[in-house]
This record gives sequence, C-alpha cells and structure tokens, in this order.
Amino acid sequence: MINVGDLVEKGQDYRHWNNWFNAAKGVIDNLPEMPVQGNHETYNAVGWDSTKPKYFTNQFKVPMNGPDGFKGQVYSYDYGNVHFVMLDSQEDEESSNNDELAAIGADPRLVIYGTPIAFGSNQAEIIKGKAYVNPNYITMYLGGSYDSASMKLTIDKQTYSFNAKDLSPSKNVSLDALSKAGFNCSYNTQFNMIMINK
Repeated sequence: MINVGDLVEKGQDYRHWNNWFNAAKGVIDNLPEMPVQGNHETYNAVGWDSTKPKYFTNQFKVPMNGPDGFKGQVYSYDYGNVHFVMLDSQEDEESSNNDELAAIGADPRLVIYGTPIAFGSNQAEIIKGKAYVNPNYITMYLGGSYDSASMKLTIDKQTYSFNAKDLSPSKNVSLDALSKAGFNCSYNTQFNMIMINK
C-alpha cells in the first residue's frame, strides 16, 4: 500500500502515530506499507515548526537504500517488473532525489512523492525537478497533498489532474490512467484504494 504523505497531523507526536497505527490495523497487517512523507510528518508536537521526520523514518520497514542522511525518506524498490522510486518533496536539498532518480534502471518506473510536482512557494524548483524526471523515461509519477486538494498523474507525457473527491469508483481518473498504461489494477471499495497486482 502506498501513502503519499500527511498520514498524521503532527509527525513528531507519538500520539498521532499511535492513532494512525490503530486505525490501520487489519490493513497494514496484510499489505506492505510503503509511504512517502508529506509536510505533516515533519511538524513538531508543539507548534508548526518543521524538523527531520525521525518518527516517520523509525516506524516503517522500508528499504534503507536512499542517500546518506535521507534513508527511510528517499528509497526505491521493485514490485513485479515495476520499479518504484519514493522521493522526499519536503527537503530543500534536491541532490538526494537526483541521486535516486539517476540510479533508475527497471522498466516501467513510478515516481512517488508527497507534495505535488508544481505547488506552493517552491514551485519553480519543483518544476525544475520535473524537467529532470521526464528525461529519465519515467512511466508515471504520482504526488498528492490533501492540503492542496489536487494530485497529478503523468503517463507517457500526458498529465491527468484530479482531486480527492474524484477518487470514487464511479469517476476514478487515476484507475483509468493506470489501466491504460498497462497495469493490472482494481478499485478496492472496502479499503477505498487502488490495488495494483503483479
């Protein structure tokens, strides 16, 4: 299961994580959880200052193959013949993401990140990152932040935009786009998520 950030309100407060893990019982017990951090995973328990997401990185069993200083925040893995690249879109340091993108070799490739590719005060830098992503022959990149209420899905250089209310089974743009890209996937109404099969 992939989460694209903002799993909790205050990432540096264990009470929020305890609530999340209690709510996720029965789902993450049976499915691997492969999250990327959003901005909320970096928030301190008191106030809204950001810090390194140590509670986030200490609680999930993800591959620790990212660059030094970003292990657990930036990582990649293969599922079937698909290579997933999980990026940190919160840090100003872009070299950690570039190192991971440069190492991409499997086909097809999916790039996942928390903050949308072009949103917010660092939009120019993120767009510069998008220019770097496309030459690496990325099959698709997914990003989302319910703070901005929008996500983008790009397959074969065509971008699909949708928001949280579009994620219902009757008008699921992302499911249609995944299917058109050749993924064997279905919408699971019990857990309200898209399932991608090997």
